[in-house]
Amino acid sequence: IKIQNDTPYKLTIVFGGVTYTLLANTDLSIAVEQGAYAYTATIPGFRPLKGVKGFDQGYLYRWVFYIKKA
Repeated sequence: IKIQNDTPYKLTIVFGGVTYTLLANTDLSIAVEQGAYAYTATIPGFRPLKGVKGFDQGYLYRWVFYIKKA
């Protein structure tokens, strides 16, 4: 999975029980087994994003985080 932080802020993701920190406008690649993973993505001052994301074997995934004004 390529995780991309398209924000001007530090992004912290707890994914599958592991914490990853991405600085502003950076990305990180991680390898995961097939399955569903709980995640929480946080940026200070913004509402956290929580959920469960499924991944299948044999695919390349790109996961982009950005801020959308309501």
